[in-house]
Amino acid sequence: MHTQPLSVITSNDHRLHDPEFDIYSGSLVRRFEVPQRVDRIREALADGPFEMKPPTAHGIEPVLRVHNPDLVDFLTTAWKEYTAVIASPQAVIAETFIHEGLVEGMPVGRPPLTNGYGRLGWFCFDTSSPLVEGSWPAALASVDIALSGADRLLAGERVVYSLCRPPGHHAARSAFGGFCLLNNAAIAAQSLLDAGAGRVTILDVDAHHGNGTQQIFYQRGDVQFVSIHMDPEWNYPWFMGRTHERGDGRGAGANLNLPLPVGTTGDHYLTDLTAGIDALNAFDPDYVIVSLGVDPAAGDPTAGLSLTTDDFNAVGRVIGTIDRPLLIVQEGGYQLHRVGADVRAVLDGVCAMARV
Repeated sequence: MHTQPLSVITSNDHRLHDPEFDIYSGSLVRRFEVPQRVDRIREALADGPFEMKPPTAHGIEPVLRVHNPDLVDFLTTAWKEYTAVIASPQAVIAETFIHEGLVEGMPVGRPPLTNGYGRLGWFCFDTSSPLVEGSWPAALASVDIALSGADRLLAGERVVYSLCRPPGHHAARSAFGGFCLLNNAAIAAQSLLDAGAGRVTILDVDAHHGNGTQQIFYQRGDVQFVSIHMDPEWNYPWFMGRTHERGDGRGAGANLNLPLPVGTTGDHYLTDLTAGIDALNAFDPDYVIVSLGVDPAAGDPTAGLSLTTDDFNAVGRVIGTIDRPLLIVQEGGYQLHRVGADVRAVLDGVCAMARV
């Protein structure tokens, strides 16, 4: 039973990022990652013990603690540079991507210095992440939502939900993609470390591997990354997320991937989630950030898992047993008719066990 309202950090600035289409599975399609996702989640939380709160601005410095300044510079200027070359574009989508095969046996090249059309394929790694004029301020606002949640943990709150959009876990240090521009969870984790935390775990329960989060912390031992996701043999991001990826250098052993087969149902999912939390407890972090995707839901257009809304409540109850402050950061979930109910089910489950 809830004993106090759960803080939900949210903003309307996400609406500034609203591309009309992207290229998915070889076709030009209407976007799955749309502003209405946030609307549906807010509606589902409206009658519960949740208190909506605005974020506070944190500036660019926390972003630069995680992301390459060249990437940040590109994102801040991409629309202006692109429209200087391409007249009246609907969105910014790369034509050519840097690929290791292009420069095999040769010195790696560089992007054009000022041509946004040419630079895009250096910094973006897929066709599902178009930019529009408002994409950068929306991405920065999403970071502020995550950082404001971290601030509340530092102030003593037990569980906080940061309703981030655009999502973040596919964004790597120097590249963006997968609907993600900046890595909200990673930036929040770094902020907790900068505030004095010794260790942070990021538990990623999105249907897709959080390749960007893994890349950012792969050689670090102060941030553990645990990801439960569809087997990359069958789903995005294809090239990362396998069990042998365990971390390197100081990060050796601090990366745990738990790939799932197509069609995985709730019981199997919960077994792997429990294993992931066992590893988390062994790591003994000061704080836990949950990258929450509800795209493991049956029927999600981007995945192939089979969880029900009741399963998501069980997922939340298992997460709620983690005896550490929890920051829940929204990632994926693309079925508008159920994304709100699924997020509500997770949060209700967390709060029931964490006694928020």
